Amino acid sequence: AVLDGDGIRKPLGIRQTTGVGTLSVGGAATTLKFAEAIGAVRVENETPTGIVLHPRTYSAALDRAVDTTNQPLRLPPSLERMPFHQTTSVPTNLGGGTETVAYVGDFSKVVVGLRQNIEIAVSMQGTTPDGRGFPRNEAIIAAILRADSMLIREKAFCVMTGVTN
Repeated sequence: AVLDGDGIRKPLGIRQTTGVGTLSVGGAATTLKFAEAIGAVRVENETPTGIVLHPRTYSAALDRAVDTTNQPLRLPPSLERMPFHQTTSVPTNLGGGTETVAYVGDFSKVVVGLRQNIEIAVSMQGTTPDGRGFPRNEAIIAAILRADSMLIREKAFCVMTGVTN
């Protein structure tokens, strides 16, 4: 929910928050596009601390990026020490159904507040609608957490949109 939400059942997240910068990639993300997004955050007098993206994008844009002689590309200076964090929590079904996003920013500018400590309930007697649970010698576990997140400074982030790799 910190990255992406709907503002109803989950916090808005970085992608849906008004005032967050965007960079329309409109195709495959490249190291130069990541450097451009870092520049967009720096223009706002912020210092990016990381990039969050889907593993598919990381693999295509960074791990398998090669030149015309099939040699690995050297990262631009702005990316050499930038941490990349991969998570499948980044959607890959946006736009035409295969687009994704990447988040560049100063993640120290995200605040997460807990309204209720996590509660965990275990039932050995219940059954789920698909027949799982007690009849199959399984436990049903429910975890409840009430939390919210917000950005201290929206301009500390840039969301790369329309990424196809």
